[in-house]
Amino acid sequence: MSASVTWSLSIRHDPWLDNGLEVLAGIAEAIARQHPAVLSVHLEPDGLRLEIRQPQRFARLLSDQIALQVKNAYYNPKPGRMVLKPFVGFNQQPPELYRGKEAIEAFVQELLAEISQPSNRRSRFTCPFCGALATEKRTLSLYPFVTKTKALSGQVVWTEAGFRGLSEYGPICSVCAFLGMLTWSDTALLYRCDIDGPQGTALLVLPWPQPPDLHRLHKQKQRYRHALKPTERRSNVQVVVHWGNREQKEWPPQAFTMLLAFYEVALRRVLAEIQQGGGESLFDSIALRQAIPDGWILIRIPQGRMKDITATDWFMEDMILRVMRSMIEADILPYQDVLTGMWLTLEGRPADPADTAAWREERAAAFLQNDYGRFAAGFGIRRRQTLAFYGKAAQGLYRWIQIWLEERGTMNEQELELVRRAGRTIGRIAGTQRRATILYELERARTLSDLLGVLSDVVHRLVGMEAQEMRDQYLSLEALDRLTALIHATGDDARRFADMKHTLFIYAGLEYAGMVRGQTAEAAAR
Repeated sequence: MSASVTWSLSIRHDPWLDNGLEVLAGIAEAIARQHPAVLSVHLEPDGLRLEIRQPQRFARLLSDQIALQVKNAYYNPKPGRMVLKPFVGFNQQPPELYRGKEAIEAFVQELLAEISQPSNRRSRFTCPFCGALATEKRTLSLYPFVTKTKALSGQVVWTEAGFRGLSEYGPICSVCAFLGMLTWSDTALLYRCDIDGPQGTALLVLPWPQPPDLHRLHKQKQRYRHALKPTERRSNVQVVVHWGNREQKEWPPQAFTMLLAFYEVALRRVLAEIQQGGGESLFDSIALRQAIPDGWILIRIPQGRMKDITATDWFMEDMILRVMRSMIEADILPYQDVLTGMWLTLEGRPADPADTAAWREERAAAFLQNDYGRFAAGFGIRRRQTLAFYGKAAQGLYRWIQIWLEERGTMNEQELELVRRAGRTIGRIAGTQRRATILYELERARTLSDLLGVLSDVVHRLVGMEAQEMRDQYLSLEALDRLTALIHATGDDARRFADMKHTLFIYAGLEYAGMVRGQTAEAAAR
């Protein structure tokens, strides 16, 4: 293998293999920077082309770079010891690239020989990803979206609409097998391990912007990769939270809290770069989508002996991207500055940490999926649990709601302030009179008449109170009256009515939680 060789690899339209192809592009670029006489790299939206001028030297350099690259699949629990990260699913038999330097060199030599001089080997199978002859077995260690369980298998794994099922074990070509091995070592994948303990579940999140574009994916990963912590066992997404005099590192507990925390760090970095470059006019969704992935594949992998995974896909809406941008510009981070400052309590004491983690995950998921009603549902009372929060976190939440509703276009600033005052009054009445049923009725309100009935009940509870007494307790009959008129004027606008009700519920729930927490503290001090 001495003559020049052109190696062309098209995108596979598969998130696992396309991310592996991007890893190969990074390896090739690193070789080309240090040894420009050996090869040149051409990265295009639809694929990668390598012009290899010195094939034998390239084989040695590629083997060396792969040996360095695959170390990213490991972490160091103590100096001198390397252990596979818990999400890496090799079971008892790791693939060739993870068996040491000699195995890597042998695999690379055979692969490049096949590329430069295709063999006459015959196979009755073709690779489902690229159409080449399929000579390798498609196993979990090469491609995790496979299953031996026929009930879970399907002919189509990926469509333009997203994930549609696992595929059966079957053949794959040597190049796609190579790309599948590389993906495990990608430092730009997000991961969270040890969910529910060391024998629990690992979460792996792959960037997959749409439409598929290898050049764009490579630039995006180069941009955010340095914001991650690839040497950590538990997660490469880490935040430092400051509440009171306490400062501590925290790993978001699940998929959407991790994505939310990641976007905070990555978008802040991107926006700072755009500002430094004088590109304030580029602060729009199109520019941001070019700079950071907007589509992801979320994979849940059983830790220990790998078996069938589960996967979902998620794509960020323009509206949520704009909300995130506005919040970062306002110096408010929804996960780090708001959700980590809120926790569940049970009879005055912190509830099970798993319950608080689930609550935060549900709020993050609802926000990133632009489901405002689902987001609001968490601010009520559940199984005798109430919400506790720092004042700064509550202020951040108010601003979060304001920015979100501005984007949704359902309430202006004056209407939002009116709803906030009315919600605070409802929450204080429910708290001082120990009438949690008011919140239950508010949550169950489905129609204009239902909601008006709840407001009428609260107004009746204020009848007979002196004006000064209401002011002392921060109660506003005027806000309730004005909100009643506003709801009457809402008419048939179902989306506006729903957002108004959900916002009222959030503010009432926060005020009720603050009242109950204060009463519990007073009782404990007696």
